[in-house]
This record gives sequence, C-alpha cells and structure tokens, in this order.
Amino acid sequence: MKNNLLSIIILLGSLTFSFGQQPNPEKRPKQVKFKPKINKMDMQSVHFPGAAGVDIYVYKGEKTTMIGANYIHYILDGLAIKGALAYEQGTPFQIPYEAWYFKLIPQYSLIKIKEKLYININAGGVVTYDAYEAYEPLDSQINFGGLLGVELEYTFGRLALLANFEQQYVQTARSFAGGGLRYFFN
Repeated sequence: MKNNLLSIIILLGSLTFSFGQQPNPEKRPKQVKFKPKINKMDMQSVHFPGAAGVDIYVYKGEKTTMIGANYIHYILDGLAIKGALAYEQGTPFQIPYEAWYFKLIPQYSLIKIKEKLYININAGGVVTYDAYEAYEPLDSQINFGGLLGVELEYTFGRLALLANFEQQYVQTARSFAGGGLRYFFN
C-alpha cells in the first residue's frame, strides 16, 4: 500500500512538473505578416477582374471575309464583356456584299489549362448595317441578331493567340472561323 501511495505521489508530481514546462500559448512570439506586392501580369493568369485588352481578328465565312477589333474587360474571374466593331466583304452568288457590325458579347472561360490555354464560350447580340442588293432584307438595312461562339486562347505574357468559331443569326444563320491576336493592358 505504501508503494502504491508513493507511486501515485510521484506520478502526480511528474505530471505537474511536465505541465509546468509547456510554453504558454498566450505568450507565443508575434508573427510578422508579410504582404508581397505582386503585379498580376507577373502571374500567368490574365483573366482576373479588372483586366482589359484589345483584339484584332480575321474571320472567313462561306464566301466573305470579316475583319474586326474587340475591346475586352473582365468583370469577374473568367467572365468578360467584349465590344466589337467589324467589317465584312465578299461576293456571295457573284453579287457584292458588305456589312458593318457592332457586337456586344459576354464571354466565359469554360476551361483553363495551366493558366495558359483557355477555352472560352461567347454568346451575345449583333447589330449590322448590310448592303446586299440580291436580298431585300439585307439591302441597306439595319438588322439585329445574335451569335454563339467558341474561342481557343493561348496566352504568353501580355499577348494571346486566338482561334475562333462563330455562328451568327442575323436574318440567316452564318458560320465564321478565324483567328487573331489579343493584347492585355494590365
């Protein structure tokens, strides 16, 4: 019994001593908070809120060619709005055709691979001024429509190479494929 009592006293004493040796969590040294200044363009991603840029592009339709320019502004991470001006010219059915476009296009980055390769989807509105004598609804008329598109974007620094497919619905359904170059400002 004396041995058991002595063992209990030694155990309690050692536990008390060991708890007394632990550092007080209240007295931990203060940690220095380091907030590095990072230029967002130094990072690989260019699809962050506030980023903006311009595109130039060339599309080829069935019997026409379109050239244009976009202004793009990212409003959320991966979600942007584009405003585009374009000119199209060609000779469908051997009759001269030309059109001037204004497009307002929301764009969403559906897939991104290593912050370099993006697959973007587009859907938006189109206003055109058409000049085509062979088809009365397109002869010196302002027409409205929509578009759907897919864009493949490969970025390197402030530049991006673009490959596009676009389906427009303005009086008729028309497909375009092409490419371009994008420059990011910030």
